[in-house]
Amino acid sequence: MTIGEDELARIAELARLHVDNSELPALTRRLDDILGMVETLQGVDTDGVEPLSNPLDAQQPLRA
Repeated sequence: MTIGEDELARIAELARLHVDNSELPALTRRLDDILGMVETLQGVDTDGVEPLSNPLDAQQPLRA
């Protein structure tokens, strides 16, 4: 998935973020790199992999 400069400018406008036009090419490249890494991770076969333990599953004892 790639995002063009026009689309990135529109997203920034919707998020009410100020992005200079001179920054758009670099931000577009960086966002494309991030989206490429996400696509790579989504392609990994995780069938049969047990979930790792989660520290958030632990119960925190509270005072009375």
